[in-house]
Amino acid sequence: MSSIPQAKAHRPLLYRSRAWLSLMVMAPATILTVFSTPVIELSDTSALLLAIVGWVMFWIGAFFRWWATLYIGGRKDYKLLTSDGPYSVIRHPLYFGTVLIGASTAFFLDSGIYAAALAITAFIYLGITLPKEEQTLIGIYGDNYRSYMNRVPRFWPRWSNYQSSEVIEVKIQGLQSELIRTLRWMWAPVIAHVVGHLRHEAWWPHWISIW
Repeated sequence: MSSIPQAKAHRPLLYRSRAWLSLMVMAPATILTVFSTPVIELSDTSALLLAIVGWVMFWIGAFFRWWATLYIGGRKDYKLLTSDGPYSVIRHPLYFGTVLIGASTAFFLDSGIYAAALAITAFIYLGITLPKEEQTLIGIYGDNYRSYMNRVPRFWPRWSNYQSSEVIEVKIQGLQSELIRTLRWMWAPVIAHVVGHLRHEAWWPHWISIW
């Protein structure tokens, strides 16, 4: 379960600074990527395969976020632990979807350094965020959440765990908000795709040659 309410005053400095730490990794890696020489030519079959994988990853990520919103978006409070649907196979489906959406951009940019920076950023951000949120959830749900942690993996789906109620309450406003987010995030792979093509142009500045 993710995106739970927390009092800002009690958030540790490292938790509050995680976005800035991520930016410190991604900003230079992005600049190096944009102005470096591409490794794969656009005419190569591998370039098409990378683009296909990128879009598939994006839509899987969007699906996970939308699926999670179906189950958590209709809740009126946080007194009952959500542990069915996507939350029965992974503890943080919203974050999982976000990571997949972010990772999809690396396939369009054809850059190992960008992919490595994304991996480091995800490790930093999630390594700080997830334990803190789980600690808060333990404070709310106690042994119920500890038992849930023992059954459900933190960040890799275990499909054999899947279970769901036959009927769930769905909040249309939550789904609409998530759809708007998805449409906004679509600019990320689109921009990455455009930049990936521009990097192959002869007039594009190629300052360095890195993988």
